Parts: sequence; structure tokens; C-alpha cells
Amino acid sequence: MSHLPSVTRIRNTEEIDAVLKAAAEDNHSILLPTHVVRKNGEIVGAASMNAIPVMMIWNHSQKIGARDSIQIKHIHEAVMAEITNGKAYVILCDKDSPYNPMMKSLGYKPFWETEVFIS
Repeated sequence: MSHLPSVTRIRNTEEIDAVLKAAAEDNHSILLPTHVVRKNGEIVGAASMNAIPVMMIWNHSQKIGARDSIQIKHIHEAVMAEITNGKAYVILCDKDSPYNPMMKSLGYKPFWETEVFIS
């Protein structure tokens, strides 16, 4: 048995459940894990690779008003519903965005305060 970690694709719901349980026992969580990290046969991590559609939005701060924003929101939601077949997706919303304070009242749930990086 290798003492180095290995990464393999998750193949069934039992593996997903085991990953979620291991993460919870370590006071962490992961959304839609696709790959499991094992070391010495033990689950020690996971990754969610390209499993969650992401929406990023820019609206002009001076040329788009509240009514426009609601119309645009409905269009974006319809497009994402088509893309995701009605499943969950992530919306990136800057903490300084004027939309941020309204996201909860619009029905969106914050799930993770983090920084986003690009390669």
C-alpha cells in the first residue's frame, strides 16, 4: 500500500456518502464531490471538479436600474434552468455588490464564504 495520497473518480452514492461523512467529521463540507482523495485506504479529502454550474453577472452600475435587474434576473434564471435541468448552480456575488444584501430575499442561500481564484 502506498503512503502517498491517491485521487480517484467517485463511482457511486456510497462513496459520496462516505466523503460527506469524512468531511463532516473534520468540520468541513464539500458540494457535489466528484473525486475522492485516499491515503493509506482512508478518505482524507475530495474535490468537486466541474460538477457545479457557475453564474457570474455584471450589470452597469449607472445604466441598469432595479426594474431592469429583476427582468435580467428572470432571464438568467430561465437560462440556468435550461443549462442545469433545474438543478442547483452557484452565483458569484461580490461582497461589495449592491445586489449582495438582496440575495437572500431573492431566494438565494449563502453556503460558503470564501475567496475565488482563477488559474
